Amino acid sequence: MDKLTLSVSLSHKVNLGNYESGEVFISVSGIGHDTTEAEIDELIAGPGALAYKKCAAALREKVATARKISREVA
Repeated sequence: MDKLTLSVSLSHKVNLGNYESGEVFISVSGIGHDTTEAEIDELIAGPGALAYKKCAAALREKVATARKISREVA
């Protein structure tokens, strides 16, 4: 069986008003008939959690930059 893979994707919609929304998407692929629940949990809790943490930090920085730029333009 192929090794499991995980994708983590984050987005944050920045609006000039008071409305903000965030989206998180996590996908596990490569699941076969013999894949165990423990293998999936391990992938999500290990490398998936690390990827989420790193992506979230980068996203916060980009959101802060976008807000700063929008204030300067307004």
